[in-house]
Amino acid sequence: MQEIHDATAIDGSIIFVDDLRCFVGPQPFDSGECYPNVTELIDLIRSRRPGYYITIHDDTLIAVPGNLREVIDADWVANYRRRFPNTLSNRIDKWWWRIKISPSGTNTAPEEKIHGKNHFTNPAPAPHFG
Repeated sequence: MQEIHDATAIDGSIIFVDDLRCFVGPQPFDSGECYPNVTELIDLIRSRRPGYYITIHDDTLIAVPGNLREVIDADWVANYRRRFPNTLSNRIDKWWWRIKISPSGTNTAPEEKIHGKNHFTNPAPAPHFG
């Protein structure tokens, strides 16, 4: 946490926390290190830099000044297909995830286009907090 505290003391600092999986709970190995929870990291950054944009790309937490949000989101969109290839298997998984059960208990197929976007090919927005 000291590293985050030090980084947020510098105006305009860009913060990357890699290996974020280590911050979500107990690890299956005994490293002797005590990682804070990811929520604690986000809370500390928010308390010290309230205007920061905080997001997670892959296994990395990214915190940047709010004016850099578009740059970070553009990278997410530009590299989305590399991260998540649009394979037939992925399309089937997305289709089944979107199938809804109607009140009568029958399956109803979801609409492929909502607000003009094809949900099988357009990348999702980057997850963000705040």
